Parts: sequence; C-alpha cells; structure tokens
Amino acid sequence: TANTQSNCTAVGAYSLMSNTTGDYNTATGYGALEQNTTGSNNTAIGHFALEDSTTANYNTVVGKDAGTAITNGIRNTVLGYQALQTNTNSSYNVAIGYHALYTQNITTNPAGGQNVAIGDRAGYDVTDGRNSVYVGAGAGFNVTNGGENVIIGSYCGTQLTTGSNCIIFGQGAQASANNVSNEVTIGDSGINKFRIPGINFILKDNGGTPTE
Repeated sequence: TANTQSNCTAVGAYSLMSNTTGDYNTATGYGALEQNTTGSNNTAIGHFALEDSTTANYNTVVGKDAGTAITNGIRNTVLGYQALQTNTNSSYNVAIGYHALYTQNITTNPAGGQNVAIGDRAGYDVTDGRNSVYVGAGAGFNVTNGGENVIIGSYCGTQLTTGSNCIIFGQGAQASANNVSNEVTIGDSGINKFRIPGINFILKDNGGTPTE
C-alpha cells in the first residue's frame, strides 16, 4: 500500500512503522504507534505507547506501555506507566498515574468509557464500568463493572466492586457493601461529627442518637 501520510514525526526504532495514510501523528519511543495504519492526530511518547493502534484518532498517550492495546479508541488522554494498558475500543477516558484504569476494556459499547482516573492505580480493576470518576491513590481499586460512581480520596471505595451510582468521599471511606448502588458515603468510621459552619448546622454522635 502506498504511503501517503503527511505531517507525522517518528523518533525511535519501529515507531510509526506501519503508518500508511494516518496524518498528524507524533510517535517518540521504541515501538510507539508501531501498528498504526490510518489513525490520525495521535501523540504517543514512551516505549510501546499506543503500540497496537491501527485506526485510533485524537489520543494523547505518555508513558512506557501506556495505552498499548488501544486499536480504534478515540480522544483518550493517558499519562503514566501502563495506564489504560488493556483498553482496546473504549473512548473519552482520562487515566493519569501508574496503572490508572489498567484493566479497563469496555466491550458492550465501544463508544463508551468516559472514565476519569487520577492517582496511583486509581480505577485499576475497572473492566466494563463507565462514566465514573476516581481520584486518589488506589481510589476505586476493586471496582469492575460498576458505573456512574464518584470516588475521591486515597484508598477510598476499595470495597466496592459492582455497585453503581455511588458517591464516596474521604481517605479510606468505604461503601456499605461491595455491590451497593445509589449510596452516598462521606468519611470513614472515625468521622463522628458533620458540620456546615456557614449556616451553623451540626450533626454529631450523641450516644447513638444524632443531635442538631
């Protein structure tokens, strides 16, 4: 096949090696964007970054083995060692941190995804879950198929696996069960007082009966 690509930059052995008509790609590092043929507007920096991409577009991937399995996913932003590594078709994800969204590979709706994971191993075990936010080291580490979750805090929500539409805030805060849905949790078991200073509102533990 004739190579008609334009405005591409490749630095490193095997980088952009298979490119034919993909335009505006930048590949830096051994094997970066190695399999890309027609995908365009991608930036891959790092050893084997975006290696398996063939028709993927508008992805920015930085880190060794980051986004390696992405083939035709679009508009993913990835930064970190092996972040979003096993993702193939899922799109619109942000994975920042070592092993962030490491196992994600949404197959039921390839156009889906829209997950944001920021932090060391944040959202590590997500497979089919979508439309979620994980912020903090290990946040939502064990969530697999649960979606529409907001989990913010170091090692927060690690108990949750398949629950959906949960909001969990605070370091070490956990859901009431691994499959619970539609629940809000603020803080861990050590929190015994809730206050809103601006309106002088306080709830606290008073021997088992909250008082205002």
